[in-house]
Amino acid sequence: MRKHLILASLVAMNTLGLFLVQLLVYFQFGTGGITDAFMASLTLPQALMVIVAVALTSSLIPHFAGEDEASQREDGWFVLLALGVMFLVISVILSLTASLWVPLIF
Repeated sequence: MRKHLILASLVAMNTLGLFLVQLLVYFQFGTGGITDAFMASLTLPQALMVIVAVALTSSLIPHFAGEDEASQREDGWFVLLALGVMFLVISVILSLTASLWVPLIF
């Protein structure tokens, strides 16, 4: 039960943090073109993150459920490293090509 409460607390803090980041942008820049451009530039990365997160949650939880603790820990660190590298590459590519894809979407 304690792990469930910790996980629920982390989810709540993550949601609150995401909300506060958006408030910070609005309070810092106000409404207008700069804020719209910032929010528009987050659309594709956030969509990719949701797709990957749902796919990973659906596939990794059953995979890890049947393993012993040492294997879970080893596989967990590997997945974390692999995802970190993958998202680093994706973020660099999206950053370098933002001038091409942001106008197409918006």
